[in-house]
Amino acid sequence: MNTLSLPSLVVRFLQHSSPWGSIELYKVKFKFTDDDGNPYSHVHYRAVSEVKELIYFGTTNAEGETANLVSSIEENFNVHLYLSTIGD
Repeated sequence: MNTLSLPSLVVRFLQHSSPWGSIELYKVKFKFTDDDGNPYSHVHYRAVSEVKELIYFGTTNAEGETANLVSSIEENFNVHLYLSTIGD
């Protein structure tokens, strides 16, 4: 049986320049693996930021990573994976 491990987390602070001034952006990416280290590849997910309530939908890549989730403030995200139970 595969169980979900806590995701690894990569957070980066970006500063984006535009003609109207500088915009500070925070970018985060999650990587999901099972207890044996196998990635949850090509799994649909929904991510919601806790403060601004931004909603992201996507599919993890071959390494089990989400796309970059971006916010203008530093905040937490809740990520839900949609795992199939067919055949279990």
